[in-house]
Amino acid sequence: MHGESLAGRVGRALGLLRHPGVSSALAALVVTAALYSGAASLPFFSDDLAQIPWMESLSWSEMLAEPSPFGDHRPLWVIAWRAWGAIAGGLRPLDLHVINLVLHAFAAWLVGLLAAQWAGRRDQASGSPVSGALAAALFASFPFSREAVVWLSAFSYPLSTMLALAAVVAYDQSRRSGSNRWLALSLLAAALAPLAYEAGMVASGLVLLAEGVGRITRRWPRPSRQAGLFLLLLVLQLALWRLVWTEDALLHTLSATDVVDNGAFLVQGLIHPVACIAGAIAPHAAIQAVPLLWALAAAAVALLLWSGRRPGEWQNVLLGLGWFVIASVPALLARKGIADAPRFLYPAAAGVALVWTGAVSGWLRRQAGRVGGVIAVAVVALVGLSSACYVLSGMELYDAAGEVLWQAVDAGRDGSAVLLVNLPMRLTPTGRIYPLGFEGFIPLTPEVTADDLVYVHTGQRGVADAAAFGIALGEARKDYRVEVFGPPLGWEELAAAVRQARSVYLTRYDSQCMRLFEVGGPAAAGAIDDPLARFGEELTLLDMTAVCSGDSRVQVTASWRMERAVAADATVFAHLVDWDGTLVSQADGYPLGGLLPFWLWEAGETMRDERVFPPVEPGEYSVRLGLWELATGVRWPAEGWPDGAVLVPVSCP
Repeated sequence: MHGESLAGRVGRALGLLRHPGVSSALAALVVTAALYSGAASLPFFSDDLAQIPWMESLSWSEMLAEPSPFGDHRPLWVIAWRAWGAIAGGLRPLDLHVINLVLHAFAAWLVGLLAAQWAGRRDQASGSPVSGALAAALFASFPFSREAVVWLSAFSYPLSTMLALAAVVAYDQSRRSGSNRWLALSLLAAALAPLAYEAGMVASGLVLLAEGVGRITRRWPRPSRQAGLFLLLLVLQLALWRLVWTEDALLHTLSATDVVDNGAFLVQGLIHPVACIAGAIAPHAAIQAVPLLWALAAAAVALLLWSGRRPGEWQNVLLGLGWFVIASVPALLARKGIADAPRFLYPAAAGVALVWTGAVSGWLRRQAGRVGGVIAVAVVALVGLSSACYVLSGMELYDAAGEVLWQAVDAGRDGSAVLLVNLPMRLTPTGRIYPLGFEGFIPLTPEVTADDLVYVHTGQRGVADAAAFGIALGEARKDYRVEVFGPPLGWEELAAAVRQARSVYLTRYDSQCMRLFEVGGPAAAGAIDDPLARFGEELTLLDMTAVCSGDSRVQVTASWRMERAVAADATVFAHLVDWDGTLVSQADGYPLGGLLPFWLWEAGETMRDERVFPPVEPGEYSVRLGLWELATGVRWPAEGWPDGAVLVPVSCP
């Protein structure tokens, strides 16, 4: 009896999966969670740091008319965020990231519903669950959506795309059922879409597209006067938004070359499952990537049309191609170089998913037998492989840079002045997956400040400054290139900035990690009768401590006082040795992470120098610290310490 009951439950569960609404929802949720769950832990970054203070400064009436600091006008996005902030007691990155992920999954679900309905027969109530799940998964994993899903200020892209999808799905339901309620919902969604994102005005055009494709494929036998309402709405929206467009958003600012370049990137999005082939071949075959991409696109589109030529599949292929063209027009004409802003492809991703769903579904249905089934599953896996690799490799950069930004925020939480050196501004992978487009991450932009970063997370102003100091970048990473944030400073300028700070933090980009370390700062100049060591008449080591942190890193804090200017270029050696004196690791270099050599110090100046050794195994260690001259390699003598090395024990449990 128990076995029969379990079998019955399994049967009911499998029965639910045969409903396209369930299969599409499950695919959308699983793929979104698998690829983007790490986004929930990211801080605010990039334009968020300017958008949030601007948003908080607006009254509720100003939200409808005030353009953002970047010239766009998206009142529905602003109102949604402000309303959530009022409900939740403030804008927090965790909340907004979860909302973005939910919107993305919901949009993917709507794509699945649309694909399932259009793959089914006219007399089939629910549609194809396989097509629904496949379309939802393809949309959720679309590689060039990564920026729009993870970046909070790109909230308008999933919001407007979700509204456009809702408009088409509701219109389809209205045409199938004759319900005026579905028609009203469709009109409402189409009217709201441009208020979330300017290009959302294509929602009305997409409904008209659905009407046209439905007539061509005889999805519904008679024309509908209701489509005229969407044509009227589109005309009104175009007239309204023409009044608020800025000059740089108009077509006349683009050259023919700009349009062609934008078109190449859009075509790459359409054939993204195979576009990586062009990226892999071009560098090794002395072939330019763009002509190869166009040739590959012609072959891929022909194959897609052939594979999806049968009834059922043909509806999705035709609707998807039309969707891709209409949704791509704003991106094609919006600005130069959309390849540097992949989020522009987000609205067109629904069309891409429909095209590939129709083509792949057609191919799958023609496979027979066990071998054919295995091949079919392999083909479906390969379609999504490049997308998953692209998204997941990018998320590694987002996670690493996000952790550094969180560390910077934590450094400024106590309200004291901090100097943040070499924060990440632009991270670019050294390898590529696709032939065109920026595949990296921009955590911070030149338009924002380190103080903005701290403010949007803590509400505190005037506590953080940033500086770029390329000399301190250290060992180059092999997997990505980095451009650092802040005004570039020379030695003297950096020394002046250090003296104005309470603490100085330096971002290290080595072969092991990307991490923000405290490297020291000005210290109180109180008198000490019994300093730890004197190095000639120039430098005094006032105090030194060594502790083992929770991650098994030995941290050393040394307080130095400059008695008088040094004549030689002296630097610090810091050696971690085990119980028998064997060298374990080193943390040598100028004080404050190499930012403040002794020859920049002023007489009477006292500085706190922080050094960190790599993680070690549990055990007993000692830190040996002293001075030596770079030119000669000779150690300075330390009064009372043999070999010129101060020795401090430390235990790592």
